[in-house]
Amino acid sequence: MNSVQLKERLESLLSNPHINDWERGFVESVLQQHDKGHTLSQRQNDTIQKIEARYSEEKIAERLQWANSFTDVMREDMKIVARYYVNNPPYFGDLAYKVSSDPEFVPTEKQYIAMTSNKYAQRVLENVKAAPRFPIGTIAKFRKNAQPRFIKVNGKPVKSSDVQVMIIEHPGEIRSAAKGAKTVVVLPFGSESTYTTEERYLKK
Repeated sequence: MNSVQLKERLESLLSNPHINDWERGFVESVLQQHDKGHTLSQRQNDTIQKIEARYSEEKIAERLQWANSFTDVMREDMKIVARYYVNNPPYFGDLAYKVSSDPEFVPTEKQYIAMTSNKYAQRVLENVKAAPRFPIGTIAKFRKNAQPRFIKVNGKPVKSSDVQVMIIEHPGEIRSAAKGAKTVVVLPFGSESTYTTEERYLKK
């Protein structure tokens, strides 16, 4: 492949609206080196070939088909799991932030499977979708293993296992992949302030 052909390949990639920011920056850097008369290293050449393969007509058609099959239910599942990873870094950090901040974002099939199909994500989804064990208005009490050990009632720390609470809200946010980690907002008796805990720390 001669210099003219290489330049055409690089310029063709830069004109492709589908390549991501990293790929565009890489190709621009290689093009600048080429224009200065530098020869591509084997690693650079391999990377260019991988980028070209990723944006072949066949691969673009596959991604379009995936995007068209990405349902609202799938999007909601990924948003739930993304919130969990935002609260529990560092795994899926950039992807979780992208999902949480961009309502129109469609992940690749590989990204979606990796983020939502692992055992932690499955536990999170199970917790979120499970029927509440404590309906709103229910009276409950903290278990002895409740965290933190103390809450405040009228500004004073009180041992949590000695306090009865009323269930106020089910916010739908998951902070842990542990069994029974469905979040719940409670109002301790004698307190004017609510407290967010998890179902696993409560008993009837």
